[in-house]
Amino acid sequence: MHLSKLVTTLQALDETTFKSLRDYVHSPYFKVPTGSVTLFDYLYPLYPDFTDCTPILPKRK
Repeated sequence: MHLSKLVTTLQALDETTFKSLRDYVHSPYFKVPTGSVTLFDYLYPLYPDFTDCTPILPKRK
């Protein structure tokens, strides 16, 4: 569920804004958690359709 909200939000971004977000995530000036960087790097090539976006985390019970 959380991943679908993230994907919906990322789909709302235009290409320029999405690339700016990538610059922000990889910027040495901001402390972005490594897990967030890894998730963004996983989702980046799937933009804008995210058709191959399969859950990468197991569902909690």
